[in-house]
Amino acid sequence: MTEAEAVIRNESGYITHTAKKDFGPLEFTGKIAGGLRLDIRRRAPLYLSDWTDAFKSQNIQKTVSSVLYLFIAALAPAITFGSR
Repeated sequence: MTEAEAVIRNESGYITHTAKKDFGPLEFTGKIAGGLRLDIRRRAPLYLSDWTDAFKSQNIQKTVSSVLYLFIAALAPAITFGSR
């Protein structure tokens, strides 16, 4: 196995070898915005669930309290420092 070759165990338990190296969060990729592109590619399957999880029944209280807090936090400076 070479240095650039990575070993990946997929969900079925089989081990596969790939030529892609898994870069860590602070490693230099050598490309412009390489780390950002790798992060988006890694997180892309989870973006939809990030939005839909907020509307599940067990998360409604957290969602409503967060929205109200952010609304009040943004509204308070407008009331305090607002003009006329």
